[in-house]
Amino acid sequence: KYSVFYAAIVRAAFIGRKLLYDLKELKCISKEEYNLFWRRIKTITSEQKEDLYAVKAGVLNRATFIEKYKFVCSDLFSLQGKNMYLDNSFLEYAIDNATLDTQYENTVLFKNVDMLNIMLKTHGLSFDIEHLCSFTSKMFYYREKIKYSIARELYKVKDMIKKQFYFLGENIEYLSVESILDINNEEDIATYNLIIDKNRRKHESEKQILLPDYIGESYECNEYMLQSEKPTYITTKSIKGEIVKVLDDDKLVPKDIEGKIVVINKADPGYDWMFSCNIIGLITRYGGVASHMALRAHELDIPAAIGVGEKIYTSLNNTDMIVLDCLEEKII
Repeated sequence: KYSVFYAAIVRAAFIGRKLLYDLKELKCISKEEYNLFWRRIKTITSEQKEDLYAVKAGVLNRATFIEKYKFVCSDLFSLQGKNMYLDNSFLEYAIDNATLDTQYENTVLFKNVDMLNIMLKTHGLSFDIEHLCSFTSKMFYYREKIKYSIARELYKVKDMIKKQFYFLGENIEYLSVESILDINNEEDIATYNLIIDKNRRKHESEKQILLPDYIGESYECNEYMLQSEKPTYITTKSIKGEIVKVLDDDKLVPKDIEGKIVVINKADPGYDWMFSCNIIGLITRYGGVASHMALRAHELDIPAAIGVGEKIYTSLNNTDMIVLDCLEEKII
């Protein structure tokens, strides 16, 4: 029920972002002003941090917080995704470290408003910079809001499936949708095991296939050249720090990533718990200028390189300490 509406919101958000990006590329707004715009967009992540602070202040009940965010699991499409807030020790840590950020709330956004309005009018656009910023902010806010609504619905479906097939334990991950819909006889264990074994072997085989980040030409369906991607760098900060790779099946505790630059394959709302751990930087293998983690890094003012691609991501296996220079747009 969310798909069509979500697609429209995403498209509108993309258009607003592209217009602002072009103004930056044309030097009409500075990189600092551009980053500040994204920094001021508040999404569900800021709301989550505010709720953690409310629990810390005794204004919000813990049970209410857990009920509100229990669906936020790592890897949204996995039946084994973990919700860190259901871990008492992590929740204690997140509450103890909760803070409110008001640093940029009253900051003037653009210095040359009149010039920007003239630029927009010259290109035949009937709105001013204030309306463009307001429109783009709202579209991204609702994009993230709908994304969380989708995650909530997925959680309900996954919970139903896990309850129905509880006796399979972690093996449930290898049941196909067809299997779940066609087989509902708990006693047919032999059939389940055959399906699970077949799908597990297929999964392990397909994991060895290295796919391009995107397919731009028809011939790339058969072969392609692995090229270095141009990451999206967030903020204008430069930081030096130890890196830690977060894998999908890692059993992490906050201390594992606190004060470090986190390197992750991809990330969805279920990984937002990382931002409660005082990480100093973020690098993702996949993602673009308007991806989930790009918006989070902007919002929380965390230096990041989003969508570094296979080559850079793999090269980070051979180092423990890096410099993430977002101003010069490079990783050393």
